[in-house]
Amino acid sequence: MRIFNFPQWLINKYSTSFTWLQQMEGYFDTETGKWHKGQSVEQEVKGVVVPYPETTQYQSGGTFLESDRQIYTFTKMPNKAQIRYQGKLYTITDNTTYSEYAKCYIYTAREVSAFDEA
Repeated sequence: MRIFNFPQWLINKYSTSFTWLQQMEGYFDTETGKWHKGQSVEQEVKGVVVPYPETTQYQSGGTFLESDRQIYTFTKMPNKAQIRYQGKLYTITDNTTYSEYAKCYIYTAREVSAFDEA
């Protein structure tokens, strides 16, 4: 199987940092009968955050927005994971796993609006 070096080269050359906001699961304490909310853990991740070109937005029929980003990273993250990049909050909406071919993960991230944060 041939491995493509382009994503690896891209990440190594243009890598930046962003924060992955991991939400740990809560648990129910059977002794006290109380629910303990899961903690939020922040992890710094290296990767490339790229805006979608205008032509991709048009060709997708409006599926991609101007504020959407494509993320190339060596870190595996789940769908609906939240990241913070340049002061903005994004949610992973789609992942394309090319790890078999390119040794990286490619995600689509949508900016979270101020109304969605509350």
